[in-house]
Amino acid sequence: MHAMLADLLEAAIGLLLSPLVFVLPGYALGRATGVFNFCSRTFVVQLAIAMMLSVAVGPVLIHLLLRFGWIPVWLTYGLSWVAAIVYFARARPSIVGLRKPLLLSLCIAAMLVLLIVDIGWGDKLYFSVVARDYLKHFALTEVIRAGGLPPTNPFFFDGEAIPLFYYYGWLLMTSALDALGGGLVGPRGAVIAGSAATGAALVATAAVLSHTLKNPLVGDRGDSGKCARPFIAVALLFVGGLDILVFLAGMAGQAVLGMPIVFTDIEWWNEPLFLWLTSLMTVPHHVAGLISALVGLRVARWAVDPVGGRRSFGVVIAGLAFASSALCSIWVAMGAAVIACMWVLLNVVRKQWKEVLVWISAGLVALIVATPYLLELSSTGSTDGSPLQFGIRAFGPFDRYLGIGRTGLDGLAHLVVLPLGYAIELGFLAFAGWMFWRARKRIEAPLSQDERLLRVMLAVGLIFPTFFYAAVRMNDLGFRVPMFAQLVLLLWAAYLLDAYQSGAIDLPKRRVKQLLLALAVVGVASNVANGLLLRFVPPAADAGLIAMPGMYAPDRQLGERTFAQHEAYEWLQLQTPEDAIVQHNPKPAIERTDGGLAFQPALYARRPFAAYDDDMSTLFSVSPERYFPIAEDIVTAFVNPTEENAEAVAERYDLAALVVTDRDPVWADRNSWVWQRSPDFGNAYVRVFLSSSQ
Repeated sequence: MHAMLADLLEAAIGLLLSPLVFVLPGYALGRATGVFNFCSRTFVVQLAIAMMLSVAVGPVLIHLLLRFGWIPVWLTYGLSWVAAIVYFARARPSIVGLRKPLLLSLCIAAMLVLLIVDIGWGDKLYFSVVARDYLKHFALTEVIRAGGLPPTNPFFFDGEAIPLFYYYGWLLMTSALDALGGGLVGPRGAVIAGSAATGAALVATAAVLSHTLKNPLVGDRGDSGKCARPFIAVALLFVGGLDILVFLAGMAGQAVLGMPIVFTDIEWWNEPLFLWLTSLMTVPHHVAGLISALVGLRVARWAVDPVGGRRSFGVVIAGLAFASSALCSIWVAMGAAVIACMWVLLNVVRKQWKEVLVWISAGLVALIVATPYLLELSSTGSTDGSPLQFGIRAFGPFDRYLGIGRTGLDGLAHLVVLPLGYAIELGFLAFAGWMFWRARKRIEAPLSQDERLLRVMLAVGLIFPTFFYAAVRMNDLGFRVPMFAQLVLLLWAAYLLDAYQSGAIDLPKRRVKQLLLALAVVGVASNVANGLLLRFVPPAADAGLIAMPGMYAPDRQLGERTFAQHEAYEWLQLQTPEDAIVQHNPKPAIERTDGGLAFQPALYARRPFAAYDDDMSTLFSVSPERYFPIAEDIVTAFVNPTEENAEAVAERYDLAALVVTDRDPVWADRNSWVWQRSPDFGNAYVRVFLSSSQ
């Protein structure tokens, strides 16, 4: 079967199984506890809440159970499936109104699958740009599914298994999908299906929050009558900022200067506030962390004055959700923690003691259930200095072209233009949010507690990453915490449009309506353009339509080369056990400015490596001092022409196979061991040699 069809089949099976992980557990939990007024909601809203609860509770639940093996996980999840079926049978819920939301969710899931899977024809195969992010997702899903917890680092092995230093909560859910598939899904299908299911959960989150939180411009419609807010909120997930304008200006500038046009993402002109589609395609684990945090924040508010359930249930579920957020994304959880602390302080000042007690109790639950994971991180990882540093959020052109830093007087320069950066990044949402608050100020009613919490979320989402940044590789704090502000602005924009659509307000001037429409069109164009770029840059570069990004290949044979490596690693899966170490050249011939980056081995091998490359191998707290001596020794097998050296390297690191490609120096030397020895597998681009000691 062609690799593209295999991807689609595995992802399709994963999607069919995904309700067992991403829907039914949350439905059973919602019905059993009544949290979030679950039992009084319509069936459509119940299913949406069920997706939110499944994402919010699943990671921490699996983490606590999987240490004892998969059997406790399946017993617990199996009970939730039985309970959900029993609840369905008793309630006999009406499916009226389900068809459109279900069709929408399926369309979004299908879109994400098609944007992520490999595409190919004949002897060509192309991964998408997001493959760079999915290298670790595929490998870690395989490691967790096969080895349980605590997981080990699959990208480096020097004779000692290294515990994984990473926030892998979302990958526990994809590993469960992989295990459920029993070989029919695999890590690729599980991760792709999990990304699609997380996209559907984000849609559910936007719809539920917009539907259940009161719109002060029109009053609370509740579940009765037709409410446009959920549909507007979902539509706004596809409205980005003004990045497309910067992208087009950059292309024009490069054309004038006669420079080759190489873009793989339109958002990196600045320190980005990522489009929702980009986040789902590249970092679904951070999106899952956001959903978990939002569930924690919303359920904690519900637990103050619970309707249809017990306060204790709300406290526990909010705590579990906060813990899951930490497991999925440390940075998102850090933002949620700051929001929670600011909210508690605000309520202490206002003497809202019941609110304070609920939130502190939820925080203690989160700390207790997250402690095993936090202890695991503290015992396995190490960082040089604090991962959180003070510094002004960088404005891309100042940083990239003028070399202006984040701190001191340089930081003030970034601060001056920061509103411009935010305005470009947020576009329609920023303007619509401002319009909402102009309309809200004209209403004399005081702010509700929910409105106050949204304002705290907005403030933290913008101010916290403005003055602090993550000093660990990339600024994930600056990329992920602003999602809270983006979500609040999305809700406010939905409120504004809902009020306008219902006739409750009128926009003041015709040019304001025209500006809103123009910003919305540009925002949608940004989303479409970036999705197409992330999907089609590799085949477009191979076809000569754009310059080839250096990290992919030096020529226009990426499609054939990737297909050949997929074929080789597929053969290796049949010939070697799951724990066999297979080794490629950890120093690719074409290097990025900050080191090499190999794609195909982690995408297709489903095996651990002694040394992957200087990016992946050191990502999970392996120090460069530990990595480079091993990598440089292994590289000699792909440079030194003698067979004795290759055999010695394989024996030293217990390598089951050496995978040599046409880009390795020994390939070009027809007198090297690669050509003097018959391969166990070979094609035009790859030769695989099994170790004689295996």
